[in-house]
Amino acid sequence: MGFGKILNLKVSDINASLAYFVVDRLDTENMEINLGNRQIKVDKESIRRIMGVPYGGIRVVRDAEGCANAEKLVDTWKNRFVKIPISCKKIVDKIRENSYADEEMFKMDFAMLFIATMIASTKNGNAMYTMLGWFCLSKEFREHDW
Repeated sequence: MGFGKILNLKVSDINASLAYFVVDRLDTENMEINLGNRQIKVDKESIRRIMGVPYGGIRVVRDAEGCANAEKLVDTWKNRFVKIPISCKKIVDKIRENSYADEEMFKMDFAMLFIATMIASTKNGNAMYTMLGWFCLSKEFREHDW
């Protein structure tokens, strides 16, 4: 799926003080983390190199253009969970069950976990599953510009 290096990360949680440190030192104009004596560039290439996050040419668009079955797929994905809202823990539990008859459901679980962790989630940390429809899941994930 194009996320290979993420599997090598040995992080179970992010210390809040580390998160605040990074946010406090992020220069959004130059997209750099200022460490005083040096800067770390935050761009597509550095994220791809460090984490293995793909950046293909397909933009993620809100209207899920070209994804005629996106709403149906999201409903199918959502209906696998007993309760809404869907937490990251619930998604991880589904992945650990490893009871996938359909590769698309694994892709959707992984994508939603990635989106909720790295891109956006609700105030309570729950998955914003509406974003899942923005991805045309019939294509390879590595083709999307994450």
